[in-house]
Amino acid sequence: MKKFIFKGFLSNKFCGSLLVQARSNRKYRVRVLVCAPSNSALDEIVLRLLSTGIRDENDHAYAPKIVRIGLKAHHSVQAVSMDYLVEQKLAGMDFQTADKQKQGGGARDRDTIRASIMDESAIVFSTLSFSGSSLFTKLNRSFDIVVIDEAAQAVEPATLVPLASGCKQVFLVCALI
Repeated sequence: MKKFIFKGFLSNKFCGSLLVQARSNRKYRVRVLVCAPSNSALDEIVLRLLSTGIRDENDHAYAPKIVRIGLKAHHSVQAVSMDYLVEQKLAGMDFQTADKQKQGGGARDRDTIRASIMDESAIVFSTLSFSGSSLFTKLNRSFDIVVIDEAAQAVEPATLVPLASGCKQVFLVCALI
């Protein structure tokens, strides 16, 4: 059993730890969806994750592919935002593909790139409401773990949105005073 510890990446004042266990003999990687009610709370989580990183139980650094999905990503987390990653992949494409985009094939290419980025990412960050978008409904498989930060501040029905696509474990995080 392999354990990964997410230390202090929660956006509220209580910086707890989340222990995620994954069997090392799995044939697939664990996929995590991290949600928060607001864009600012989500950006704070991503920023803390980028600055502190993730370590396993042996204190080895673990650098999974992550993506921040949604609107209005703060400039400090722009490097992992979906729009930025799509633009980076489009910039790396050859000129023939660029000509197709001018002829109207660009929207289809962008959707394909978004789907591949989602599939490659081990940790996906989204607001509660955006986790119900068509981008998530087109996924081939569900998330193993869903973490909902600031769950006590969210409207109850909104916390159900990321669970609609299915998951194996749910962690509702809230600060206790």
